[in-house]
Amino acid sequence: MLDGLMEKKLDACIGKDILVVMDDGLGFLGELQEYDKKTMVLTKVLQSKFDEIDWKKISSNSKDVWNRDSKDKKIGYANWTRVNLKEVYIRVEHVTRIWPWIGKVRAESK
Repeated sequence: MLDGLMEKKLDACIGKDILVVMDDGLGFLGELQEYDKKTMVLTKVLQSKFDEIDWKKISSNSKDVWNRDSKDKKIGYANWTRVNLKEVYIRVEHVTRIWPWIGKVRAESK
C-alpha cells in the first residue's frame, strides 16, 4: 500500500510520465492520471518487459533505458510497445518500482 511519502511523490507526478515496473517484470510507461491506495491510472501507455535488465549495471548518468550490449548480455534494453487502450489500471500491490520519467523514448513515441 502507499504510505505518506509515496503519496506526496505521486501527487507531484500527476499529469506527468512515470515508469511503473510490476512484480512480474512488465513495465508501463505512461502519464499518471490519478491514484489511490490500491490503484493507479495511466494513459498514453507504452509497455515493455524489464525482468531481463540488469539494473545494477546501467550507468547512473543514463537518462534512458537504451540498448547497450556487454559481452552478448543486454544491460539496459527496453523494447517499447504502445498499449492500444485508453487507460491502464494498475494494482498498487503488484508494483515493485516507480520512477518519474526523464527520457527521449517517450517524446519520440508520441
